[in-house]
Amino acid sequence: MSDPAGGATPKDFDALSDGVSWQKALGAGDLPGPVISGLLHSAFKALQKQFAGRAVARLDQEGVTVMVTLRIPEPGGRTKVCDAAVMLLVQSLTKSGDGATLVVIPRIRVEIVRLQDDLRWLAPNTDADVEQLTGEILDALDTVTP
Repeated sequence: MSDPAGGATPKDFDALSDGVSWQKALGAGDLPGPVISGLLHSAFKALQKQFAGRAVARLDQEGVTVMVTLRIPEPGGRTKVCDAAVMLLVQSLTKSGDGATLVVIPRIRVEIVRLQDDLRWLAPNTDADVEQLTGEILDALDTVTP
């Protein structure tokens, strides 16, 4: 059996997003949890819309994460599998007077592998795929408002 990975090293992307964040003023007694939950559902809907017909978005309420998996058929019976996860993280919660300001940022993780003969192989030359997928995710998240 040939090596579809071609001697590749693991390639993935894991970073806090550049340029996308959400800020929300909280009143006295307001909790950040419902705001984060609302953002998570909005991010889920935005990613569903962005990847409609190409992938299914899944929501992990407990992990505060939206996951997307794209499967792209390739020659030779291989399938490129692009897994992306967007986790919402609190960057700051600043108290002021009777309220507070909450800032939430997305952490994006992308991993690409190839499936062949029921085996997951390392995928070579995926920089462009990772960049494109991350860009599409950021475009979708840019439409979300708290």
